[in-house]
Amino acid sequence: MMNTTNGDQKLQRPLKKNDTRWTDKDKVKQLKGIAELHERTLKWMKVKKGAQVEKYKKEGRELDKKTEKIRRMLKDISQGDSAQIREILKRDKEAWLICKDQTPDGVIECLDHLIFLQRRELDRLKFEVELNNKKLFDAKLQEEMMNEAEKEKIGPAKFRVQELAAEIEHVKTQTKAANLVEKTYDRLKRILKKESLNIDEILDGLKVDMLVQAECILKAMEMGQTAVEDKANFILEYKKEMKLAKEEKEKHMQEIKRFKQMITRVKQINSSLARAESFVKINYQSNEEKQKFIKDLQEKVKKRKEQFKILMYVTTSNAPHEVFPRIEAVMKERFRLLRQLEINKMVRDTEVTRKNYMDYTLETIQENDILQTREYQIKKKELEDRIDKYRREVEQYKKKMAVAGRYVLQLRKNIYHFNRLFADVKIGNPGPTNLVATMRGEEDEDDDIFDDCDPKEFDDDDPERVFAPDSDSSSDNHEIDMNAAHIIDIITIKLNIILNEMKEEMIKREQKNIQLPDEDFTFETSSASESEVEDLKGEEDYMQAGYYVGELGGDTDEEEELEREEEFIYRKKLPTRLDLKIISQRIVDVREAHPTLTAEKAQIKKHICY
Repeated sequence: MMNTTNGDQKLQRPLKKNDTRWTDKDKVKQLKGIAELHERTLKWMKVKKGAQVEKYKKEGRELDKKTEKIRRMLKDISQGDSAQIREILKRDKEAWLICKDQTPDGVIECLDHLIFLQRRELDRLKFEVELNNKKLFDAKLQEEMMNEAEKEKIGPAKFRVQELAAEIEHVKTQTKAANLVEKTYDRLKRILKKESLNIDEILDGLKVDMLVQAECILKAMEMGQTAVEDKANFILEYKKEMKLAKEEKEKHMQEIKRFKQMITRVKQINSSLARAESFVKINYQSNEEKQKFIKDLQEKVKKRKEQFKILMYVTTSNAPHEVFPRIEAVMKERFRLLRQLEINKMVRDTEVTRKNYMDYTLETIQENDILQTREYQIKKKELEDRIDKYRREVEQYKKKMAVAGRYVLQLRKNIYHFNRLFADVKIGNPGPTNLVATMRGEEDEDDDIFDDCDPKEFDDDDPERVFAPDSDSSSDNHEIDMNAAHIIDIITIKLNIILNEMKEEMIKREQKNIQLPDEDFTFETSSASESEVEDLKGEEDYMQAGYYVGELGGDTDEEEELEREEEFIYRKKLPTRLDLKIISQRIVDVREAHPTLTAEKAQIKKHICY
């Protein structure tokens, strides 16, 4: 008993989340998905049907347009080249009057009739000419007969002579008339021959036109027939596809109905099993009855498992949603290949036209190749000459730049030497007389530098002399070159402009009457201007020369030095010699006022270059 109840409980247990067994809910979900897929496929088929209908309508419109064009072409062909025919017919009045309002076929018939009439008239005229020739022959025979009869006759001579003269005149008139008739007939023959030739040419041209028109008509008929056949084939394919779609739709609907019936059947079985289980739970009395009921349940479970196997086989078989994508892929591939075929045809036509164009261009290029080669050779020679000229100029410029670089180096050496001489003034001397004497001595020396100079040496027109290096510049004798002195004059002029501005600022500061403290006064803190002057004097020795040389003689290769020099010049201004004299006088006054200053406090910072 306990075993049987445990078996019932195992059957009644709910499925777990990770259970892989197939349930009714899963089947229902699958069937719903299949139904939704069928609905989507039906909608897609409707859309596809509408697109195909529009496509066939467009193709029908295009075919109608093509047929209209072909009909117009047929009308034009049937009418023919009426302008040329009219110009030819206007030459003959009879032909123009007869064939004025006729079609090309009617014109041909009328011209044939005219030719027949003219030939008949020609035959009639020939017959008349033959009759006249016979009459002439008869007249000549009669004349001979009369002559013979007259010879045989015996009569008065006068009567005979008169009669013969009259007959002769009659014969002469007849011969003249016959000759005139012959001439007229000959003219008519010539005219008829010319007209017949013209008419034959016209007929030949009309025959050719008719042949061309017939070929065009046949081609147009073939095109129309092919278009109609294509349209019929498209319609048949469309009908076949629609039939297949309807059959597939019916099959899918039948399968859906069958699945619904199976679902209802399974639900009924489940409901019957639930009722039986509830009945067993409530109304079981004996073990025998329970065992019978369990056997029945086991049989029902086996049947149910078989039904589930059948359902699983049905659901796992090839469903419609698995078959449809293959059909769609095949149709898409077919349409893609058709489009690719059209594109390839277009590409082939374009390649043919391109090939023809390239052949034509090759012919033209071959014709013009000789002239182009001549022009190319001439231009090449001109460019080579120009390049040689530019090379020579570049070599000259390189030589000039090399000479200028040497000259700039020489100038920098001379200016550095001048700065060393200019830095010999020492601000830290104890007595005012020595400082003033040294400053005045420097002024006198600077003024006497140019006393022994030759003015010809300042001539800048000779580049070899200007850019020539000085061999004595590196000697220990501190002698200044005249060219360097000339440039130093320009530098001093610019320095004086800057120093005058500094002088004005110093005068403004002195006018403010600033009093210095008496106690703890040192030389280093007495005046900011004096320390600035010393720093400026120390830094100026190396920096100002390169800056002013670059400003006068052009940019040098040392760009970093130029940047430093510019920063130095724009940051600080240089003092004049008068400012230096004033500063030295102040130092002397301070020493006299404060004699207790030690030598350590009075020491001044000196730059490395001192």
